[in-house]
Amino acid sequence: MKKYILLLLISCVFQVNHAQQKTIDSLLIELESFNKGNIERVDLLNELAYHYSKSKPDSVFYFSNEARMLSEKIEYPKGIADALKNEAIYFYYQSEVNKSFENLDKAISIYKDNDDIKGLSSAYNNYGLIYNSYGNHQEAFKKYEKALAYNLILKDTFSLTRGYVNQANSLSNQSKFDEAKDLYEKGMTLAKKTEDLEQQANIYNGYAIIAERTGEFKEAKASILKAQGIYEKLDLPGNLFITHNNTANINRKQANYVEAIQNFQEALKYANQIGNKRYQGIVYNNIASCWYDLGDNQKALEMYQESVAIAEKIDQRTYMAGISNIALIYSEDKDNLEKLDEALALYKKVETHLLEQETYGELSNTYNNIAKVYLQKEDTITAKANFEKAIKFAEEKSNKYNLTSSYSSLAELSLIKKKYNQAIELGEKSIQIAEELELLKEVINTAEILVSAYEAKENYKKALQYQKRIDQISKDLFNEEKSKEIGRLEAEMEFKAKEQKIRLENEKELLQKEVSLRRQEKINMAFAVGMIAFLIIIILLFKNKRDKEKANKKLQNSQEKIENQNEELKELHHQKNKLFSIISHDLRGPLQSLNSFFEMALQNEISDAELKSMVPEINKNLQRTIILTDNLLNWSSKLVKRQQSKKSSVSILKVTNNVEDLFQTSIDKKYIKLTKIIDEDLKVSAVEDSLDLVIRNLLSNAIKFSDEKGEIEISATQISDNVQVCIKDTGIGMTDNQAKKVFHGELNSVIGTNNEKGSGIGLLLCKDFIEENDGKIWVEKTAPNQGTSICFTLAKAE
Repeated sequence: MKKYILLLLISCVFQVNHAQQKTIDSLLIELESFNKGNIERVDLLNELAYHYSKSKPDSVFYFSNEARMLSEKIEYPKGIADALKNEAIYFYYQSEVNKSFENLDKAISIYKDNDDIKGLSSAYNNYGLIYNSYGNHQEAFKKYEKALAYNLILKDTFSLTRGYVNQANSLSNQSKFDEAKDLYEKGMTLAKKTEDLEQQANIYNGYAIIAERTGEFKEAKASILKAQGIYEKLDLPGNLFITHNNTANINRKQANYVEAIQNFQEALKYANQIGNKRYQGIVYNNIASCWYDLGDNQKALEMYQESVAIAEKIDQRTYMAGISNIALIYSEDKDNLEKLDEALALYKKVETHLLEQETYGELSNTYNNIAKVYLQKEDTITAKANFEKAIKFAEEKSNKYNLTSSYSSLAELSLIKKKYNQAIELGEKSIQIAEELELLKEVINTAEILVSAYEAKENYKKALQYQKRIDQISKDLFNEEKSKEIGRLEAEMEFKAKEQKIRLENEKELLQKEVSLRRQEKINMAFAVGMIAFLIIIILLFKNKRDKEKANKKLQNSQEKIENQNEELKELHHQKNKLFSIISHDLRGPLQSLNSFFEMALQNEISDAELKSMVPEINKNLQRTIILTDNLLNWSSKLVKRQQSKKSSVSILKVTNNVEDLFQTSIDKKYIKLTKIIDEDLKVSAVEDSLDLVIRNLLSNAIKFSDEKGEIEISATQISDNVQVCIKDTGIGMTDNQAKKVFHGELNSVIGTNNEKGSGIGLLLCKDFIEENDGKIWVEKTAPNQGTSICFTLAKAE
């Protein structure tokens, strides 16, 4: 039986070589000269996303996302469409196919509305690339046809070349080799005319695939070497992955296992370099085939299953190859009928997919495998029918490699049924192809069938002729098998050594990253809270001094006043303990980290570049600590002054808008939808600063505990002589126990969804200030993973 191994055509996806890197550098410099609100900047951002499309997928999303948001702001449709198209490329490399299609559909709609022919050509081409990559070759060809039609209107030679190559790839995947060759030749003519080296290499690779699929291995290798030389010159890692993978597959077919595994290791290196999950699945499938050839079926099965797990949702072609190979291993357990039935079920699943996709060339192999399973089940009638199907499709697609096996199997079946003439006719066909392709084992197997058939017909001369051929090949094969066995052992040892080396390197890299991360966290925290710590200490010293002055004055009054003062001092001591608890928890550790940082700085363990790279994270931490500092200052001030501020008529909408501006960056970063349902004329009687602090703390918590793309609603409703304000989010919510503790004097520090830190002091301040303004505050509704709603009431302003 024949295994499925995966060879890859190279579609015209976006690449970045050294010349393009120079373009990226110049574009980045040019970007600095444009302001943040014009069309030229949008076009530059989209062009950068385009050039980053394969070297740095994360950069694609960064630049295209910025381009899209700016385009929406200045109402620039082309900029939006280009950004959506670029984001589709990013999602493709992240294996999020549905998001890619969704973005491309939106881009195409905008291009059509604006009669953008070039944009439509590019979008349809990308659509075809994605379909082709995931095995839907018919839909891919339709999209390529649309792209080509627009390119003909544009008379764009480079795009036309790309279109011909992509269409040819799609036809080759459908085993329509003659039609594919015609389109490759058209593409090569244009590529040579325009000196487009990359497309010339893509076409050489296409020729190699056709040669391999028709059994012309030498021709296939020669074409791959031409392509690989160009890709190395242009520095295209994605394409080099494909050529190494294809060369490895051919070497494996020819039993050159050491060379095959070396090529596969190179291919896996490039797949990991560009972070392509689909490519990783393909390599795992092909390496598994090597383990199968080395006789380790258990290791092969594990790697086939790993390939299938990766490919199931992102690449149907690789998925079908994987389950077909799993079926092959199951079918070798001849005495286990349950395993044979499982193998047939998997082969039938592959058959259904190939028929839907009209991939008839690969169907010949599937039918041949199905037939052999039926032979093992001693169902010769069904086996014969499937062998005949295999021959039909192999002959139609000139697949010599599959033909020799099918002819030989059918000849053996005819011999069993004593149809000797038919056995001889099929055996002669099989051995002729096997001799041509130098498939020595197939030559021996078929020759043995012919010896038996000719002896049955008493044609001893012919039988002796084939017996001599068997003896001659067997001697050569014996020496070759010994060499292959040595090669297998060498390959197995080398592969296992490589696996161990990669595992150790990965562990080392993870450890280094963890150490670096911890070091940076210490430095960030030290910077964020260093200066704040000094401020808090001064406030506490001032508070203690005032407490002592008040105590001395109280001692001069009556016993009643002394008793009252004692009670007040107890309360102040309790509040002071709360403050020290907060400082001990949130400021002591960072101060120690700051000390460590200064020691490292004095010893030159931190470079200027490292310090500069940490500034954004430090800034983010400082913004988070501002709210903590402000709350501590307000609480400290409240404790020190012990007096009520003057109330006034305050607009709820005005205060809410001011707070929203303060948190706009945090809202945008989490893509939170903020809704305000507040009448602009609705006012309350309160201290404006107190109301600002309450809304600020409640909104901060809502943002902190909301996931990305969450929703927050702020509403204000008049109820009799009062106004009820509610802040509701769709975040992580609270348990009943947590909700009971919120406004009952307990400080609870909880980490937010983006690791935002807090002390719990803010909610206690909210309660104090609301009650000082003659209001009430409570948890209206909450549950784990169902969000939280907190409400408070204040008197309506007259």
